[in-house]
Amino acid sequence: KGANIPVNIVRAKDSGDVTNTLNSLNPGNKTKNAKIARNKLGIHVSKDPKTGKSTIILNEDQIAKTNKWTTAQHELLHEVLTETLKLNPRSVFALEEAVYKNI
Repeated sequence: KGANIPVNIVRAKDSGDVTNTLNSLNPGNKTKNAKIARNKLGIHVSKDPKTGKSTIILNEDQIAKTNKWTTAQHELLHEVLTETLKLNPRSVFALEEAVYKNI
């Protein structure tokens, strides 16, 4: 069975655009949204219960300034891990063991 990971990817041009996107997703936290957006490369926003989709917001200005071109993959990994652990809670033990052995 293949992965079914419903996610919206938003390519924001700068921190202001990230803030605007966060405000549209979570209008009750405009002050917090502006602080979160400042200098972030990417943000993974948890699933919207209405749509069942998560949102990944990429700050293209910050990504370009820092040359962190793998930001989208990093943010998508948050979603993959979340879904994997939800669908197979026992996988937490395997993940824990792998992390413990490599630290």
